[in-house]
Amino acid sequence: MRRLPEESARPHAKKMDFTGKPLIGFVYVRPDGFRAKADVQTWVDLGLEFVRSLPAR
Repeated sequence: MRRLPEESARPHAKKMDFTGKPLIGFVYVRPDGFRAKADVQTWVDLGLEFVRSLPAR
């Protein structure tokens, strides 16, 4: 299974961390990371890829 936190290595992204402990499967993308429509689509595609890799419930 692919983990989205790996994407935190991308420019303008970091692991989601509200409580002092990173949230597995979440990343925070700073505004510079989604200025163009293509940037937004890239993040949506990565999110969909991650969700599709999860086991069925």
